[in-house]
Amino acid sequence: MNVRTKISSVLSWIIILLILLVVVNSIAFYIYHISHPSEILSMQAWQYLDSSTFKILNASIILPILLLLLEVIFKIGAKRKEEHEERQWECIEKTSQMWNQLFSLASEVRYFEKDANKGARIEDILLKLANLIGPAEDIVNMWDFRFFRGISDEDRGYSKRVAINSFLVPLNVLLRSTFTVAYFIRYANKEEEKEIPWLQSSLEKIQGGISGMAHHSIINVLKHSMYLEDGDKTAIKEIQENIGKLRENADWLKKMEKYNKLFPSVEGNEVDEFRIAVENSKKAGKESDNLKNLFSKIPSEKRPRLKDVVYSTDYVKRLADEMTYDAISKGFRKPPKTSENITKVHKEESVTRSKSKSSQDR
Repeated sequence: MNVRTKISSVLSWIIILLILLVVVNSIAFYIYHISHPSEILSMQAWQYLDSSTFKILNASIILPILLLLLEVIFKIGAKRKEEHEERQWECIEKTSQMWNQLFSLASEVRYFEKDANKGARIEDILLKLANLIGPAEDIVNMWDFRFFRGISDEDRGYSKRVAINSFLVPLNVLLRSTFTVAYFIRYANKEEEKEIPWLQSSLEKIQGGISGMAHHSIINVLKHSMYLEDGDKTAIKEIQENIGKLRENADWLKKMEKYNKLFPSVEGNEVDEFRIAVENSKKAGKESDNLKNLFSKIPSEKRPRLKDVVYSTDYVKRLADEMTYDAISKGFRKPPKTSENITKVHKEESVTRSKSKSSQDR
């Protein structure tokens, strides 16, 4: 019997007892009424309500009603918790499905044979990759709502922002790398086609690297987050360990992007000038004065293609090489104390927030 059925059963008993309360009091009052014919009706009612018979009858029925009401309250709480856990498991399952879908598409690109006339077309794969972005954003919102909302960073033991960012970085790296290789296969000319096997091999290294960096750690964080509301210290420790690893890898991946070329899908002198201006604006932390003007100088047919892909093919190759070396060299390095690292980051963020709040107050 599930919780919903149990609540319905208890509510039915409460209704029966309330009806019984009315019936029993009606019978008792009628007996009192015929046994005291000399008294007026209002006096009879007042005397009955003050009688020990009324008190005993009502106490014997109201007490079970109160107990049943308490049971309903506890069962409703249990039902809400059960439903919340079901939604959390659903979120974990959808996260796994998203991973599997992304990895499946990466594998399709890795083994794609151009002009082989079998299996999915490369355009179909590009379309699936583009359509994956929307559902992935929905799942990110589910992470926030199902696992991180309602619990403070202090009680959680880590920063929500750090956690979600550490989830997203490896996902984006694999998605962008896969899209870059698929895009190259789609538009490569005969001379460029000889690079396709090299890029597919690079994608294989990135796919394997991202899987080792993030897949199981993300699932572990979500699973252990289900027990945070119970104050499970073991769960907090496990989460801190996994987020520490995720954050370390996410930081490494972000640092690697300094080797990527902006707007790799288009070339030309105007694009080169605009690229340099964008890089300078990023370093300065503000838009340069001539940025809009340089953008206008880019031929109109090239502007829509500026954001076709995020990663250049050279960057995909370099990232694969770095991941291969990193996997080899890790055998000679001591593992970082991830739980201490994440705690340190959490403290630093708390201090920053406090200083910001103090400055606003002043």
